[in-house]
Amino acid sequence: MITIGIDPGISKDNPGGIAFIADGTAHGVFCPVETIDIYRLLLPYKGKAVVAIEELNLRHSDLLAPGKAFHIVKMLRHHERCTVICELLDIPVTPIAPMRWRAYWNLTGTGVDDYVSRAVQTYESAIDSIYRLTPGGRKKKAYSGIAAALLMAGWRKAQTEESLKAIDEKRAATQAKTKAVNSAKTKKRKVEKKMVMA
Repeated sequence: MITIGIDPGISKDNPGGIAFIADGTAHGVFCPVETIDIYRLLLPYKGKAVVAIEELNLRHSDLLAPGKAFHIVKMLRHHERCTVICELLDIPVTPIAPMRWRAYWNLTGTGVDDYVSRAVQTYESAIDSIYRLTPGGRKKKAYSGIAAALLMAGWRKAQTEESLKAIDEKRAATQAKTKAVNSAKTKKRKVEKKMVMA
């Protein structure tokens, strides 16, 4: 199963990211802004992946800063585009609050540099995805949107593994219970048969 993380950022200086984890390797790309580009990027994963996407909310305090509110509304529209495209492609989507994935990685109360470092430490194969040349090509820069998307994908992958383990444990418990019930019924029939014969 391929696990995808989406940070639906739209900033030109520090764009969001889409990260992919599969078969022990990980990589990420900038999150496209245009709907058709998002669709083309995710199309190869149709019906083959699961997604974690960062939740976005417009708080009352954001309305007091018109510029901030306008930016968040644009991000919410982009978030909705990403979600709808995943649903069209039969890719299940799990929204995740920023605090939740940060808590999973023990990053609560930390800054951008900390989760960039954690992403690089955890997914070494994705280092070239996170550190890229700036648009002018003068120096390499860490792109936190890709790092965040990787950590969200990692969180989602862990949830999938835990769910599969829970399903296996439940199946084993059900089988054991059924076996015990059948064994008790067999013993009861044998006892009843002996009583009839006596």
